[in-house]
Amino acid sequence: MRRLAAVVVLAAVGITIYWWQSQPPPATVRGRGQETKVEQARLVFQGKELVRQELLGGLAFMTGAGFPGTVPWGPLDRVAKEGVFPLEILLHYHPVLFLEECQARYKENVEGYTCTFYKQERVKGKLLNADKISIHFCDEPFSVHMHFLETAGRAHKVVYPDRGDRFKLAARGKGLGVTLPFIMTKDINSPDAKESSRFPINEFGIYKGTESTIASMRRAQARGELHVRYEGVFKVPELGDRECYKLVRTPYNPPELEGIYEYTLYIDKELLLQTGSVLRDSKGELIAQYWFSDVKLNPEFKDDQFTRNAL
Repeated sequence: MRRLAAVVVLAAVGITIYWWQSQPPPATVRGRGQETKVEQARLVFQGKELVRQELLGGLAFMTGAGFPGTVPWGPLDRVAKEGVFPLEILLHYHPVLFLEECQARYKENVEGYTCTFYKQERVKGKLLNADKISIHFCDEPFSVHMHFLETAGRAHKVVYPDRGDRFKLAARGKGLGVTLPFIMTKDINSPDAKESSRFPINEFGIYKGTESTIASMRRAQARGELHVRYEGVFKVPELGDRECYKLVRTPYNPPELEGIYEYTLYIDKELLLQTGSVLRDSKGELIAQYWFSDVKLNPEFKDDQFTRNAL
């Protein structure tokens, strides 16, 4: 039985490689203000390249590891960087595993980041104007500093938590509030907060967003209702034309919170972080979009970056 299973897996790997080589290069899609698909050359495996593909098959038989449940990320990454496509094979056939490995990389390598965060959300049935926010984010302890550059909301700057209270944030308002020494303390689940955002600030961040994505996919997978397709590598204008892997999950059966029926994810090809998300309902109408642009990992923060002094 064990030998038969080995033969089946090797055959599956061989068929996958053959299919992958047989596909024509994707057409470059161009559109005004739209993402551009990146053409990727197809390789004929010879010599070292052939050995690398055999390595991919061999990884399936590591002692004590089921295939593809615990694929070693390091070897796969090194093989991918040398010009073969195991990462894309994961994206095609095991997107949840790919996202979990991205999360593992995050935990290993990321302590915090700065970025420009763009969001637009439908809250209580109304599509709000887009926000543009300068972000400073620290993982340990979980801390957020937001400077609203463009917003229809009431805040100018926000820090979380406020004086160590995980249920409170501190905010300075717009207008006169910016010039006056008046700082407000708000409950993170206050009516004001719920009117301006789908999620409280303690659920903010790249890691938590991907964590929620994986949990939802796992639930659908358990029901036999997970439908995800990998569409390739794209240059995404909302992310400064950075190259990203694009995954699209649709349809949702049943639709999830707020009628989510289609979810498009963009994973930065270099950083392997989910930096873009677009959610739509069954009519194609926007529910929310989130973009983490100009991400800088592990910066040095000021001592008071996440305190009221920074407001």
